[in-house]
Amino acid sequence: MVSGIGIDMVRNSRIEGLIEKWGEKFLRKIFTDDEISDGGKAKNKNISYAANYAVKEAFVKALGTGFRRGIKFHNIAVRRNSLGKPFIDLRGSTKEIAEKRGLSRIHTTISHDGEYSVAVVILED
Repeated sequence: MVSGIGIDMVRNSRIEGLIEKWGEKFLRKIFTDDEISDGGKAKNKNISYAANYAVKEAFVKALGTGFRRGIKFHNIAVRRNSLGKPFIDLRGSTKEIAEKRGLSRIHTTISHDGEYSVAVVILED
């Protein structure tokens, strides 16, 4: 059964500006080492980072918590399978919270168009 739906849209240039201003400090605050590595290899790394940021925001909206009560950016890792399909790998306290809530599946999709990246997350019990 669907227990939560979240959507988030990010202006790619906003993330690009944050990376230009704060560099590694921003990347390390928001993204896991794997996400930083994968994003750095992407054709357009700023769009990749913006899309991953949107997934993290969409996830906390679907969960209904925002980034509080133990939910942390680093504990929501956005990965891609061999075909490039995104999936969410929960870690640490965020994983524990999801397990306590009885989440059985997390679905996510990402799209880009021009200046924007958008992500949708659907949670199932």
